[in-house]
Amino acid sequence: MGLGEVEIALALDTTESMSGSKLTSLKDAADLLVETIMPDSGGYDNVKIGIVPFGRYVNVGLQYRDESWIDVPADYTTNICNDTYPNPVESTCTTNPNATCYNDGVPYTCSQKSCGDWGEPVEQCSTSDYSWYGCVGSRNHPKNVKDISAASPVPGILGTYSKCGAPLTRLTNNKSEISSQIDGLSTKQDTYIPSGLMWAWRVLSKVQPFDDGVSYNDMNGGASVRKAIVLMTDGANTRSPSYPKNSGYDVAEANDLTAELCANIKATGTEIFTVTFEVFDVEIKDLMESCASNAASYFDADNGAELSAAFKSIGTSLAQLRLSK
Repeated sequence: MGLGEVEIALALDTTESMSGSKLTSLKDAADLLVETIMPDSGGYDNVKIGIVPFGRYVNVGLQYRDESWIDVPADYTTNICNDTYPNPVESTCTTNPNATCYNDGVPYTCSQKSCGDWGEPVEQCSTSDYSWYGCVGSRNHPKNVKDISAASPVPGILGTYSKCGAPLTRLTNNKSEISSQIDGLSTKQDTYIPSGLMWAWRVLSKVQPFDDGVSYNDMNGGASVRKAIVLMTDGANTRSPSYPKNSGYDVAEANDLTAELCANIKATGTEIFTVTFEVFDVEIKDLMESCASNAASYFDADNGAELSAAFKSIGTSLAQLRLSK
């Protein structure tokens, strides 16, 4: 592995559009990167890897609920009542079997029913349990693009049916733990790239909430330490912050925040590798290319094989022998 330490945070898009074979390809690629950095032959005690699955939110883990750096509202239960229309006048209804629906911004063919007369409304009530499942939202700008401070805690977001994905994994050199976390990835929610990028930065940072990495002062003061974020996404931002939630739809705002975060992270000396996977949106490709530390640190993968090749290349770059003066 060379001399000095290597600290890597994998910010992995696990949104609904990654379901199925795409998620399998991501797991294979991430496993390949880990194997490249942490070969079974050993010699990687100076290597630490963290994993940050992201969608609209990031799951930081339930164990941090009472920490000073987070503000989680109390759980509560409420009754919600809505009008339903179970008895439409069928003679006024038509069904379009070739309608266009969207899943995390990705179009697909679906069936949609429309009726001229939906009949009389019927009130339907249900009990909803608003509990905290580990989701964290956005601090007000510009705090949402800066490293965290205990004086301004991040907001915990309560949820009902929509839970976060798998909890993030702090920096560790336990290869079996890292591999287990990758194998357990699942898809949830839609895309807000700054959530994954911000928490990947926090995983590497020495300040709260985590302190597993070396300080930037040590890193920039001549110590042989390399910090890197690997950011992978399969599509454009489809959500934006509504503070503290990420429930907006302002794509331009989300892209601006992504670019601002990239610049702030790189200013600390942290490298950024970016990977787009089966992406056809030119705007997000350009954004990810500009976010990367240099042209060689951006990869555009059209299929699973190219995704694995990209992660392998990044792993090889990070594992290269580093010479000290």
